[in-house]
Amino acid sequence: MIDDFCNELKNKYPNTQKIRDQIEELRNYLYMKSEEYIDESEDEAFKKALKSFGDVDSLLEELSKDAKIINKSKLYLFAGIIDIFIAAFLSLLLCFISLKNNNISFFSYINNSLVPSIFFIVSGIIVIFLTTIIQFINMRNIYETFEYTYNDYKINLKYSIIGFLIISIAVFIFNMFFTPHHIWFVFVIIYFLSWPLTVFFFYRFFKNSDKNINRK
Repeated sequence: MIDDFCNELKNKYPNTQKIRDQIEELRNYLYMKSEEYIDESEDEAFKKALKSFGDVDSLLEELSKDAKIINKSKLYLFAGIIDIFIAAFLSLLLCFISLKNNNISFFSYINNSLVPSIFFIVSGIIVIFLTTIIQFINMRNIYETFEYTYNDYKINLKYSIIGFLIISIAVFIFNMFFTPHHIWFVFVIIYFLSWPLTVFFFYRFFKNSDKNINRK
């Protein structure tokens, strides 16, 4: 009976860490308190134990007010679209600069051909696009509950920037060591920007949401 009641609460309220901890605490309390009414029937013991705890619904509603149910797939899709536009814009900008300024040799062109550059632009965009679409398909019907705490995303942003810098340096060294006459690392770096950019987008989203709640 206690487990069924707690499971109903889990389905009724947002699946956040605070709610889960509180329901688990309630479960332990009800089991412990029910032992004091061992002479009563199971139903009566449960009702008395629950009454002694207080207003469960008010407590859980208070804990769940800082949560929001969103469609995570749409959030990833929007972030992916932003990443694609940024990657395409920066890639084309580099190609334009390299053609206009002969002193900037991002690629070794043959008769001013943009074939190598276009290959990296198209392939990179396809990779980002497919990654976004796969995530969208897998989560299109999944609604997830998020707490308005952006500290986790702040930490993730820090690690994504560090990871991006490490990868960028590694790609640069690999390019300079193996193919110094064909500079392609800049395009790879541009596409890896989608990692910290996506995390930054989520960070700003939840941070702004937190500010809106505090104003209420």
